[in-house]
Amino acid sequence: MSLKNFENLFKPEEFDESHFILGIDIGDATSAICYFDVNKKTTEIIDISGGYGKTTIPTAMQYSKDNEEWIFGEYALLNQGIDGEIMLSNFVRNLGNDEYIDIGEKTISITEILSLYITELISSCKNINPKAEVVGIVVSIPDYFTENAKKDMALAFKQAGLEKKVIDFLPYRECIFSYEYFNKEVEKENVLMLDFGSRDITGGIYNVESDADEIVANAISYMIDENISSEKVESSLLELFIGYYLENKNISKDEISEQDMGYINSFVYQHKDLIFQKNTLTKPLKLYFNFAFPAFQHSITNEDVASIIDPFKTSLKEFLEKLINNSENVDGKPITFENIDTILCTGGGFEMSWPRMIIEEFFSNSDIKFYKNAKIVAAEGAAILAASKLSVIEEKTFKIYDISHVVGEIGIYITRNKKKKEFFPVVKEGGFWWQEKSTFMVIVNHDINNSFNIELAKRDLEGNIVSLTFLTIKGLPSRPAGTTKLKISFEYTSDKELRIDIIDQGFGELFKASGYQEKYFITL
Repeated sequence: MSLKNFENLFKPEEFDESHFILGIDIGDATSAICYFDVNKKTTEIIDISGGYGKTTIPTAMQYSKDNEEWIFGEYALLNQGIDGEIMLSNFVRNLGNDEYIDIGEKTISITEILSLYITELISSCKNINPKAEVVGIVVSIPDYFTENAKKDMALAFKQAGLEKKVIDFLPYRECIFSYEYFNKEVEKENVLMLDFGSRDITGGIYNVESDADEIVANAISYMIDENISSEKVESSLLELFIGYYLENKNISKDEISEQDMGYINSFVYQHKDLIFQKNTLTKPLKLYFNFAFPAFQHSITNEDVASIIDPFKTSLKEFLEKLINNSENVDGKPITFENIDTILCTGGGFEMSWPRMIIEEFFSNSDIKFYKNAKIVAAEGAAILAASKLSVIEEKTFKIYDISHVVGEIGIYITRNKKKKEFFPVVKEGGFWWQEKSTFMVIVNHDINNSFNIELAKRDLEGNIVSLTFLTIKGLPSRPAGTTKLKISFEYTSDKELRIDIIDQGFGELFKASGYQEKYFITL
């Protein structure tokens, strides 16, 4: 073989406009798809809204029993309330749980349903170039995904016939960093990444160092709050609209038909942007409930909107303060609101005006990135990563050193047969702290007369076990050995704090549960 032919074996394949290099972000509420333009060396958003003027599509599907066909995205949401239709949404968060859904006379897995949705996403590429070939896909996946959830996502792409096209499944944060640092070099900066999504808000502070070849992001604070989410904001708006409906119809909530509830949900979807994307309502906004019979009109006031968003405003401010205060020092100095250099605001929640105003208020000296398409940045970053892995552009390596992973194992010491003390691991090593929620039952093998202790311990990566603390249990009724069953739950509240709940379960018919329950907070 000649040297020239040998070199050609390792020459990157040349791509043109007949090849699609894709980035896909499938979220709980919405999904997005982008391709990398190999000529312009930039990302291009594929409009999959079905003519609704948006660049994302709801992660929602509806099955029409009459026509035995699937409806996707906006059409599915706006079609809510039609008799006999099966509505599916938020199914991404159920990946990894081995769930199935009855569709007509068939039972279908979540992965099979997701594969149909993925096929619909990919088909949108044909609107741009019917003859183009998909040559590579990078998929952005949520940071909260478990290993089983990742396997299910991969299975869904396999069932869609795309197994050989998928290059990688990469964490959401890596895709955001990829987008932000594409063609950008920064020696060192403190970056706050916020994702205001449908199920929660996550915030991470990173000390980032970047050059032409590598990005290193050291996490110095990370938090998640499920009480702040676009889904919960919309639920509050739904309750307000239900109140209008009940007032007009003079009925109770349990008298609303399933069909009308579907119509109200659709009504929320149609009006939420109009209501929340404005800073204030200078005058009442008239709403026409034209699905009702007879139809009626009701106005929503600035005070109505404030009653919804004010509690979330308070929670967001508290979230930001805690995120900053809990951060580790950088170069021996504490992180403050003033020394955050760049803020990356992603997720559909930032399409509302009020969180943007709070960010501007708290970080007046920072470079704040309110992206034009806040819900599509991860897909664009995924497309950039796909292009780099196919050698269309120079590849940057990403290293995220994360305080969010659990290091070592946490558990309790259990004494068996009143002799040998054994370590029983409860929280396993390697996962994200916000994923770690464990519950187990313990039979107390000694008489209960007064108080007693449960020893909490930690096993490090070398296998060494050190005692953390003793949980003093007092207030349980007196019982003989082996007749008290305790339910013990472990859950992280942050990367530095573990909450432990202990509840008396009694012992069958012999001893009823006493109602005893206690909470403990352990600083790690």
